[in-house]
Amino acid sequence: MRNSILQYASEEMRFIWSPENRVVAERGIWIKVMQLQSEAGVDISPADIADYVRVEDRVDLERLRELEGITKHDLRARLMHFNELAGHTSAHYGLTSCDVTDNAIQDLVRDSATHLIGRCKEVLSLLRSHIEASADILCVGRTHNQPAQLTTVGKRFATVADELLSCLGRLQTEFRAMSSRGLVGAVGTGMDLARLLDSADKYNDLNLSYAAEMGYNCLAGSVGQVAHRSEDASVAGAALTLTFACANLARMVRLETGYGRMWEIQSEGQVGSSAMPHKRNSITAERINGLTNVAKGYHSMLVSTVGETWLEGDVSDSVTRRVALPGLFCAVDAVLGNTIVLLEKLDLSKELYQEELADCWYEMRSGEVMAEALRRGVNRDQVYQDIRQWQDHLGIEVPGLTSQEVEAILQSDPDISPIRIQIDVVLGVIGHALGEG
Repeated sequence: MRNSILQYASEEMRFIWSPENRVVAERGIWIKVMQLQSEAGVDISPADIADYVRVEDRVDLERLRELEGITKHDLRARLMHFNELAGHTSAHYGLTSCDVTDNAIQDLVRDSATHLIGRCKEVLSLLRSHIEASADILCVGRTHNQPAQLTTVGKRFATVADELLSCLGRLQTEFRAMSSRGLVGAVGTGMDLARLLDSADKYNDLNLSYAAEMGYNCLAGSVGQVAHRSEDASVAGAALTLTFACANLARMVRLETGYGRMWEIQSEGQVGSSAMPHKRNSITAERINGLTNVAKGYHSMLVSTVGETWLEGDVSDSVTRRVALPGLFCAVDAVLGNTIVLLEKLDLSKELYQEELADCWYEMRSGEVMAEALRRGVNRDQVYQDIRQWQDHLGIEVPGLTSQEVEAILQSDPDISPIRIQIDVVLGVIGHALGEG
């Protein structure tokens, strides 16, 4: 029984947000800062730094819990443990807790975004296969869940892919725009580091070097004690949008499964219902829709921290962020992972799509008849009203068209070239997103 979002996420995402990896991420910041401080003239020997590097990956969670029980301060406990392992007290000179914790969390967010971008591309690759396989399978296009006009199954998959491509671009833009909080001290002024280095210029150079060496293209111009919480909401919001196209796909599968036209292939021994042996429930698709709602919930938690900072900062939002950030990224990862599974085992019945079309054929093509009448210069309101009165479609006449011409349109093969143009455009963009052109 899965009762934690971590149990739905991939092994890679669980590792990113594991307690051990967060500790290592913080230690990486301490080591990088010590190296930069040593180069800037602070009395920290390369030998001391080497001792810290040697124990960087040695994490004893039990010892950390013991130290936190004494200090009642989680970062102080993690610093004490790191110093114990290295045998020195050279880490954390001129820093405050958020110099380490906020920067480490931002690094984890960046790693999570990188992982989600990769998962999204897996989904797009599978969608491309479904688009290509079903590009010409005609089906009843529905609006308000009522028959509307002809479309193709491939067009439906292309619509999902197009939305996902847009959301992927949004996340990639947010990813590139992420700015490092930097090393700014207790209230965002960097005074302690500047005093340690005995130079404002040296402090500024160190701060810029830190951001660059940690892989950021830009540095925040001015923050308080804490990083801008709006960046959390912005990046997390972009990640959340990846679930929307997946949720629309899942809902399509669930609706079509109800009519037997599309379904998830069941594995050996899989059942759809404990009470009704005949059922073939859309379990994966249902899970996608449920997890999307979970992701929305975590995002709302992050949004609640925006615009709530007291002056330079406080810790009232720390518990929200430490729950919501891993929760959101794990939920989005789980949605993408389940979407991959869904697309890998998705099948459909061309015959049942043809049967549905046969039941709605004339109604579905009334727009083509009206378009032909308009092309001949007939008043739109007049032809619209006449077509609305169709009862028996055989022998019908509309303004500007004889019954034989109407029948010829209804009996001809529909022109789906506009649909194919749209599909080809989406396929081209998918190829570009996957780095193929």
